[in-house]
Amino acid sequence: MLAVNVLALWRYTRYYSITKEEYDLHRTAKGLKELDNIAWQCISAENQHKRFLCSDMMPENTPEQESTHAKLSESLQRYDASKIKFI
Repeated sequence: MLAVNVLALWRYTRYYSITKEEYDLHRTAKGLKELDNIAWQCISAENQHKRFLCSDMMPENTPEQESTHAKLSESLQRYDASKIKFI
């Protein structure tokens, strides 16, 4: 998943789908450029991009996307940062 922070009168996040292979592009400079291009395509099309999953800004979501957002929010709330171990 690609999360993009949007700065308007307030800050919120839009979420877009990416494949595992696309996610792994961040490992090289060339790949990072490709991933950056994907992000800019998503940003340019806003919530109209085919990769758009949902937004923290509820009016941008369809009823199906609201359901996706609810599931995403629930999974993020279960995330426990205290379990991260630093080496």
